[in-house]
Amino acid sequence: MVEDLEGRVRNMEKHLHAEKQLTATLEDALVDLETQSTKIRAEVESWKKKAWQAEEELQSLKKERRSERSSIQAVEEEKNKRREAEAARAHLEERMQALSRKKKKNALNCF
Repeated sequence: MVEDLEGRVRNMEKHLHAEKQLTATLEDALVDLETQSTKIRAEVESWKKKAWQAEEELQSLKKERRSERSSIQAVEEEKNKRREAEAARAHLEERMQALSRKKKKNALNCF
């Protein structure tokens, strides 16, 4: 009976040792997972910041592009206004010359 009890005790000690090893292995794995989790969280935050910066840069570039379009349109409008003014001036000069010719003809007719 003593041998039977000693066998059971040895068996229990083996199980206890195996459970201690398993517990140690699980604790090590848990520590590794926590370390990896911390690193991944830090990476996620870093990528979020980069994404926000890229989004802000994109918005800034879109605004800049809109303002460039507006300035290009303003330049085109100014060119068109200058052309119209030049055409109106040329037309006015032609009318003035035509009136001037008429006056000269009328002046000669008066004498």
